[in-house]
Amino acid sequence: MTEHRLNKVLVYFNLVSDARRFARELPHTLRLLARTDPGLVPDLTPQLFFAHGEHTPAQRADTFTAFAAADCAILANSRLIAEGVDIPSVDAVVFADPTRSVIRCVQALGRALRLDVSGKMASLVVPVYVPPGADGENILGTPYEPVWAIACALASHDHRILERLPDKANRLPKETSTVIERRWHFDFTVHPERIARAMDLASFDPRDQGISRSRRLGLAAAQAYRDHYGHLDVPADHTDPTGFRLGTFITTLRDARRAGRLEADWIAELDALGMIWDKHDAAWRARLAAAADYHAAHGHLAAPATTPVGAWLAEQRHLAARNTLDAARADALTALAPDWRLPHGADWHRKYHLLRTHLADGADPAALTRDTVLAGVRIGSWLARQLTTWPDLAPGQQQLMAALGLTPDTNPLAPVRRARRTFEQTVQLLELFLHREGRAPAARETIRVDGDTVKIGAWLAKARHRHRTGQLPDNHARLVAALFEGDWTDQDAAPAVLM
Repeated sequence: MTEHRLNKVLVYFNLVSDARRFARELPHTLRLLARTDPGLVPDLTPQLFFAHGEHTPAQRADTFTAFAAADCAILANSRLIAEGVDIPSVDAVVFADPTRSVIRCVQALGRALRLDVSGKMASLVVPVYVPPGADGENILGTPYEPVWAIACALASHDHRILERLPDKANRLPKETSTVIERRWHFDFTVHPERIARAMDLASFDPRDQGISRSRRLGLAAAQAYRDHYGHLDVPADHTDPTGFRLGTFITTLRDARRAGRLEADWIAELDALGMIWDKHDAAWRARLAAAADYHAAHGHLAAPATTPVGAWLAEQRHLAARNTLDAARADALTALAPDWRLPHGADWHRKYHLLRTHLADGADPAALTRDTVLAGVRIGSWLARQLTTWPDLAPGQQQLMAALGLTPDTNPLAPVRRARRTFEQTVQLLELFLHREGRAPAARETIRVDGDTVKIGAWLAKARHRHRTGQLPDNHARLVAALFEGDWTDQDAAPAVLM
């Protein structure tokens, strides 16, 4: 409106819902335009009006009167304003939807061309997207033929254009192309493909109004579904909130493509929305994504067969074993986990990856014992079996264990050889027991010191026996005797510390 100095604009839509949406969203668009490109904002903020067939005659009359009285205004309508409705002072007409009706064009243009002052010039706005590399002159028989139809409508008001119109079977002559170039302005936008798809101007023959409308509604419904759900895996019986049977629409398109009856531009438009052409393949990909989530959480694909992802993986392994799994699918699973086929058994892989994750989190292998338990699994016992039966493991199993630094040579579970205690050190442990218990130890009693268990009762019994048989050195006997009152070889001897 700023560029062409338009004050009163009449906008035509095919659907009432589109006209209502336009009227609702235009104020927001103007505010956004003021922030992004102030130079395109009209000097006067246009008043916005909306009229449709459900309005009473009095309501429509009030709307038309307010529109005529405004200094700058836009009136959106849906097939309402035609012959017999007098709206003066219109200086621009916008066809927001494609139309093949020349009569409708004539009626609409009559609103703008009706003279209220001498020498009036009206502007016609036709939103047409011309792709890069397209010939703007050769428009007959193409989706841009509405330009030709509108030129026919203009011919009812301007004989000069009528004289220049070509035969419909021929190419537009250069003179007519010049007229069109001078009278129509082509605007290249930031996202022309989406605008073209939304308005159905770039990829379908608008002469077939029924099919064009179905396509336009279908693409709009598909876009809305994808915006809401993030995909186009539409159930076959899905109907959107507007009543459009999107599930049937998508199924029909799949059948048409499978039969080779779907045009390339249709396929391209739907691909841009993320169309799922093969529902079975989409379901397989969804399960592969679930398997990827399981792998990310557990580090392996040895999921229990009682779970959905485990049952699906078991089926894929069965197909692979029979050489009936598609090569691309097998490659996708291999890329996810090279050992997805579990060559060493599901239980072995689960326990291996449980231990691998434990060590990857920073655990010290030297701290592992035969009693180590991880997530309810006795991983210490399992590890002991792998290392003691090392020659029986498959080469792949040995390589996996070696990757963790666990081999028979580095076995963290092997008992550590301790230095043998001297007689004097054991006497000190006996003294500690006497202090703790206040009596001599029985034959089966032990004492635990620094994590080590010493059979102190058996040691004392053996020392007494050796003393009686003359095998205990005198210096050793004196050390033990110093801890008791009287004959230390007596079973009832009392500790000297208590006397």
